[in-house]
Amino acid sequence: MLHHSKMACLAVVIFVCAGLTWSWAIESDPEEKAFQGDWSVLKLESPGPIPPGEEIKKFKVTFKKNEMILDMGLGDEKVNMTFTLDSKKSPKWMDVYADADRFDEEKDEKKGDKNKKYKVQGIYTLEGDRLTICLAGPPSDKVADRPSEFVAKKLEGDKEQVIMVLERKK
Repeated sequence: MLHHSKMACLAVVIFVCAGLTWSWAIESDPEEKAFQGDWSVLKLESPGPIPPGEEIKKFKVTFKKNEMILDMGLGDEKVNMTFTLDSKKSPKWMDVYADADRFDEEKDEKKGDKNKKYKVQGIYTLEGDRLTICLAGPPSDKVADRPSEFVAKKLEGDKEQVIMVLERKK
């Protein structure tokens, strides 16, 4: 009987530990909470053309849980994406996932897979109410290398590294 009790205790410990490991693995990065809310775009840097300053002032980024919503001030036109963070990396990592259909508009042969996402790798810094994001894009089948520094520059092919500086709306 004692043997069965020990086995039952061991089974409970394994089950509890497995459950803790599983719940830990699906939790988001703790810094994700600091992203939540509405942000104004203060500055965009790109090696290519960017909208004029007065247009950039209309841009807004909203973070809701793991969603990132870019509103470019064009009425109902918004870009919905998801994101993940890894604040343990140096520099801190941010990955953005965009719907492939949105970026494949001129590539009809690729359209149709509503679940397909394109990954854009980036880095970020968060200092108080200022968030600086550097992403390597645009979203496509070929993922550009993750930036290692906060510099806007041309990359291989049609890729470029862009910087977006955001300020939390009060």
